[in-house]
Amino acid sequence: MDAREAFVALNLIEHVGPVRVRQLLDCFGDAPAVLGASKRQLLQVQGIGEDTADAIAGWEKTIDLGAELKRIEAFGCRAVIQSDEEYPALLRQIYDPPIVLYVKGALSPKDKNAVAMVGSRQTTHYGLESARKLAYQLAYLGVRRCEKIEFREKSQSQVVDLQGSTISLDAVLPIFSHLLTVVSGGARGIDTAAHQGALAAKGRTVVVLGTGINIVFPFPVTRPFPAVKSRNSSRFRLPRPFRHRDALAGSLHSG
Repeated sequence: MDAREAFVALNLIEHVGPVRVRQLLDCFGDAPAVLGASKRQLLQVQGIGEDTADAIAGWEKTIDLGAELKRIEAFGCRAVIQSDEEYPALLRQIYDPPIVLYVKGALSPKDKNAVAMVGSRQTTHYGLESARKLAYQLAYLGVRRCEKIEFREKSQSQVVDLQGSTISLDAVLPIFSHLLTVVSGGARGIDTAAHQGALAAKGRTVVVLGTGINIVFPFPVTRPFPAVKSRNSSRFRLPRPFRHRDALAGSLHSG
């Protein structure tokens, strides 16, 4: 078993998350060694109790690693771990970066220049068109420096939240200077419009899905995904539903 397979297995074990994995790696050195440790050894690690030690020591009784690896391959994904060069550098800097990312598509160095754009699932036609236009302009023109943008509708004017301040789109456009990747969550509504706008501009987009690799949630969101299967896009899927979706989307933008 190599390190990648061991991290996939660790990610599937109950009671084991990024912080505990970090503690275990500090003690045992690498992921295969963690899986090979006895319950007695595991209990000596700070923060590891009886339930967690039992789950790790007996992981082969509850985890079908072979089936999970086949599932990853069947869905055209690959497992990316923190030691991989393509693991997002900004994501490594958060307190509890995901143990494993299931990635579909190509990652580009340009993706470090990214903006996260999210919004309501239940929105109006005006909201969808405005979000599409905003994403189009972001993908086409880019921004010099951006924080997470959350679109919201106003009765009279379109606005974005940039570094905590509410300003008009016209005020934002002059600072655009280079191409940038639009990141969103793949949900229906504003998220879908953001992906569509970026692709319409022939820009790049990243879809962050909080579900397993065989689920697109919410279920009605099917239309954007054939388009997102282009060379200008990639998808991150998190093995644990929604656990890190928002953190991942937010950590993929430059600020």
